[in-house]
Amino acid sequence: MECYPAFGSAWPDQNGARGVLTRQAGAFEIVDPTSKQVTARVNISTYGRAVTGVIDPASENAHIPTICIGKQDVAFLKDAVANRSTARVHFKAEFINDARTSNIVGTLPGETDEEILIFAHADTQYNTPGANDNTASLIIVLMLAHAFSGTRPKRTMTFMGTGSEGYMLLGAKHYVERRRAEGSLHNIKFCINFDSLTYGPNLYVHTLDEELRQIMGSIHHDLRLHNEFDPAYPIAFEYPGAVRSEAHPYAEAGIRTIDLNSRGYDEEQLPLWHRPEDTADRVPPDCVENSFLVFNEYLRWIQAL
Repeated sequence: MECYPAFGSAWPDQNGARGVLTRQAGAFEIVDPTSKQVTARVNISTYGRAVTGVIDPASENAHIPTICIGKQDVAFLKDAVANRSTARVHFKAEFINDARTSNIVGTLPGETDEEILIFAHADTQYNTPGANDNTASLIIVLMLAHAFSGTRPKRTMTFMGTGSEGYMLLGAKHYVERRRAEGSLHNIKFCINFDSLTYGPNLYVHTLDEELRQIMGSIHHDLRLHNEFDPAYPIAFEYPGAVRSEAHPYAEAGIRTIDLNSRGYDEEQLPLWHRPEDTADRVPPDCVENSFLVFNEYLRWIQAL
């Protein structure tokens, strides 16, 4: 059975975590039959085969050794639960104190100090090269920077690749706090975050700003972009009431924020999520091209607001 230890998980003692396998909501647990304590947790991948997952060190279950399995192995474990089978989980993990990450930031000066921030996370999980999540989106950021280079836009444009999105959003949070400490956070008027723009042609539009959402719809109409994958599945739609992931700290700071993800090639692309198979040859070029066209136009609309 393929499995990965969760990133940030505690590890079992040298004898492993032992007990009776039980089924819980959305997961399995190994429970000591005497103490009734949970000795290990088995999470299930959302989209397919085993992934790593991440453990929040501040969570109440951070001390429980945790692994993740693929959906294809759920039936096997359900049978084991029905038979009250015993189980043992053993793995070794190493924590590196004072590890460092980085944000990479480039700025195109504008006519004013008002600023548009465009970014994508540059990190990935320990078991994957992360071509779709999120190198392709970071490349789109660089394509946009190249498209605007040599110009003098009305608003200053900052292009960024963040570190440690996959572990507590540390890069995005750090940049907010750094700009706040410098006294320049108020200059950022708009924040645009890209995450996994190559899972299909249909954009998830996460925003609480109705004007920013409507601009996205207008651009799709103007560029005559059509979703031929599934006509019933809109190319752009709102994920209601949500500003998620790395965009959240900026929205909390009062910045007009939009966060973009994608769907559409679900059967082919989503099983690559956080997997070793997420390699450069699995990135759909049409998604890169469409994203560049859309956001090149989008940034010009934002400049005009």
